[in-house]
Amino acid sequence: MKVILLEDVKTVGKKGEIVEVSDGYARNVILKKKLGLEATGKNMNDLKLQKVNEDRIAAENLAAAQELGAKLEKSSVTLKVKVGEGGKLFGSISNKEIA
Repeated sequence: MKVILLEDVKTVGKKGEIVEVSDGYARNVILKKKLGLEATGKNMNDLKLQKVNEDRIAAENLAAAQELGAKLEKSSVTLKVKVGEGGKLFGSISNKEIA
């Protein structure tokens, strides 16, 4: 029986894959525990649409991250701290000071 996995299943496959398993294993384990769906035409189309949607969202997130990276590349941060002889810091600069 062909099954579309909804979650990672050890020794069977990863989420979103279409795998061939025995009928008994599919009925008694995968379908019963809701780890997958039977690979019917409707479910296959739903999987394709879901993958297209995930790809579109990933592309949007990548574009937003690149835009933020460009803004951060242009900016600079200046911190004033006490230093000792030879320019050594007293302590360290943490994320809290940068924020």
